[in-house]
Amino acid sequence: MSLTPAQLERLQAVLEAAFQAEQARLADVSRRIETVQARLDDLRRPCLPEAEQDISVAAMAEANMRGRTWVEDRRRRLNEELARLRQEKEARRADLAAAFGRRQAADAMQEKLQAEARQKARRF
Repeated sequence: MSLTPAQLERLQAVLEAAFQAEQARLADVSRRIETVQARLDDLRRPCLPEAEQDISVAAMAEANMRGRTWVEDRRRRLNEELARLRQEKEARRADLAAAFGRRQAADAMQEKLQAEARQKARRF
């Protein structure tokens, strides 16, 4: 199937839009990864104890245990989300590569059409 120059221009515009959309999706996933990574980094920072309060050692120990449990649970969920996002990022990279390939193929078709047009013009 041979495309007319006008059809090829429309195809290139569509492929360019698809490529840019894939770039935006990849950028979005990368931003979400950075956000989750920042949350994990926040959990790694040691909590500074507040001013001494009149609470018992047992109550303090229980609060520390609950705090550690919460942090570990939160860290586990964030790591799961980070793994899922990294997997999604790899899929987005593959989609971006495919969109880039389609765009490059259309560009090559355009160059071929232009070369053929120049060659025809030289003959006449």
